[in-house]
Amino acid sequence: MPVYQKSLGDTVRKARHKAKLSQSELAEVLGIGLRTVGDIENYRSNLTIETLYPLIRTLNIDPADIFYPEHSDTTNGATAELKAKLATCTEAEAILLNEICEAALRTLRSPKSYSVYKQK
Repeated sequence: MPVYQKSLGDTVRKARHKAKLSQSELAEVLGIGLRTVGDIENYRSNLTIETLYPLIRTLNIDPADIFYPEHSDTTNGATAELKAKLATCTEAEAILLNEICEAALRTLRSPKSYSVYKQK
């Protein structure tokens, strides 16, 4: 089995569960067969771009999680959740959120704030 089939199957299954979709619901949304979803999740499918593109868009999957699973941040759920939220932002929203994030990090990382934050 090619490595990409395993990372694709695992990533799709995890994202589908996170989206609280059954295999049949996902198949219906994508306009593909239920068996195709099962084949993807069980490492038995070679997808076309016509199926892969809407699949990763529907489930908000970072393509890097499929193609570079060794770089995937599977241990830090908060980071992955933040990345998923950012992936849905418009450019204008991302610019504003970047400024907010920089200000928040400066505050969190200041010596005074750090001692309070560290105690939690």
